[in-house]
Amino acid sequence: MKKLYILPGWKDTPNLPPYEQLAKAAKTKGYKVEPIVINWKKKMSTQVFAVEENAVIFGFSLGALLGLKVSQNNKCKHLILGSIAVANDFDDKKFRKSYDDLLGKEYVDDFLLGIYKKSLAAKVTTVYGSDEDEKGDIVIPNTGHELSDAYIKKVISLL
Repeated sequence: MKKLYILPGWKDTPNLPPYEQLAKAAKTKGYKVEPIVINWKKKMSTQVFAVEENAVIFGFSLGALLGLKVSQNNKCKHLILGSIAVANDFDDKKFRKSYDDLLGKEYVDDFLLGIYKKSLAAKVTTVYGSDEDEKGDIVIPNTGHELSDAYIKKVISLL
């Protein structure tokens, strides 16, 4: 059976409406959905988990960073990075400080460790909202850093 792992954004949980909507739509396409509860108080490196080679991983925002880490350690069919913070942005001192202030320097150091390591995913797709002003494989018009209906439809079309 096809499997989709959903990794929510910062302080989100998989039972919030946008993630439930995504899960429901994926199930109609024959996917078994595995929502992941991220413990934002624990380092990301301690939360990497095994996935099947035919699995799809969708992570949103900081959940996408965990998805990247998972795919660096496991082969999978497709990694969909939704509104991921671009690794190069962390070279900017103001950007880095904002994340250090939000998450703590130790937490940021942990998820940046190995960030440039190659993903083992057979396919990687980056998705952003047009208002995020980032370049991705797919840009959702009239959308910011949010899992909107249009965003969810696009992710489902990638499955």
